[in-house]
Amino acid sequence: MINRRKALQGLAAVATAGSVRVAAAASSEPIVIGLQTELTGALAHDGGWGKKAAEAAVAWQNERGGFAGRPLKLVVVDTETKVDVGIRRLQQLLQQENCDFIIGSGHGGIGMASVPLCRDAKVTYLPLARTDGITTELGNPYSVRIVANSTMGASAASKWMVDSLGKRWGMVLADYAFGYSQREAFTASLAKAGGELAQAIALPVNTNDPLPYLLKLDRSLSGIVMAILGPDSVRVYPALRSLGFGKTPKITVSCTQNLFDIVRLGSAVEGVYALDEVPWELDDYPNPAFSKTAFDRIGIGSNGRAKDGDDYVMLPNAIMAWECTELLRMAVEGARWKTKADNLSLSNWLVSNPDFALSEGFPQGGFSVRAADQQAFIDQYILQIQGGRMKRVSKVAGATTVYPSKDLVQR
Repeated sequence: MINRRKALQGLAAVATAGSVRVAAAASSEPIVIGLQTELTGALAHDGGWGKKAAEAAVAWQNERGGFAGRPLKLVVVDTETKVDVGIRRLQQLLQQENCDFIIGSGHGGIGMASVPLCRDAKVTYLPLARTDGITTELGNPYSVRIVANSTMGASAASKWMVDSLGKRWGMVLADYAFGYSQREAFTASLAKAGGELAQAIALPVNTNDPLPYLLKLDRSLSGIVMAILGPDSVRVYPALRSLGFGKTPKITVSCTQNLFDIVRLGSAVEGVYALDEVPWELDDYPNPAFSKTAFDRIGIGSNGRAKDGDDYVMLPNAIMAWECTELLRMAVEGARWKTKADNLSLSNWLVSNPDFALSEGFPQGGFSVRAADQQAFIDQYILQIQGGRMKRVSKVAGATTVYPSKDLVQR
């Protein structure tokens, strides 16, 4: 279990609204941050919000003095939501743009392929992808992840599900690796919480008629875990309601509710629960005054939707991209980083300074980074659609989602 200490003592500046900046470094050369993201393809909407957040965060950091007095430059590349393209764009960031740090893709396959390349280049990579293997298999000194993986998400949800809604759960899952990883995670976490995953229905991706699959669902289930993605969700939720499962509790797995405009489905999704890394509405954050800075800068309204127009927001990626820049600032200043040759010093600094406090830079909440794999354990939230709005129901402390790890990070 991670020991909680006062946030960031010693060399680091404390991350509060009035944090003191480290004096300007001798060099005035900009620090180059790469953003490897999805601007076209299936995840373009998500990546677009990550881009807005990274741009806003860099502008905010520059207004406050950059990192140790040095200005920041952001370079953005488009993975096209394709692994091969994502790797070519990463090589562009590493070799042509000479990036000092890279905020990585939210696509699991791209993230898994990128981590070893950044390790070999000795460039610190902060992936937004949530695939377990990024830290359970590929953990190294040059990869730091502050988003929750599938194991952490299932752990955060399962105890609340069993305690609040019942013990026998079913799952509707996407019939590919993502869905099966969720089935594995929830099978283990529900059993640990005293419940069970009693049934799992695999739904082929882009199924035009989900009814033949959904008809197999056991009507005695306490609830249904929804491990499907946007295009299928639009058809599945109305179909479940038509089959009489409208009042059966349903909970989405982490971040899938952000992949489409779920509240637009109206009565078909009223009462649906969601596990998320962040609340949606400003007033549901731990400190709305801190969160308002990120919301205003990124262009998010107080209801969690776009300020301009009425677009839905990929909130976890947006907020986490914002937080990645603050983590980098604190590590750069705390470790007295000067160039990429010092990137290992950031990992060493994290060992001594694993705890990060709630602040304008970390509006999601405080978290701890484990030295063994450089995975952060963040608070997660149980939300529910109530009257067409996604409202906070409960918070699950990050410390309760810690799982065993091998000592993968060899410094």
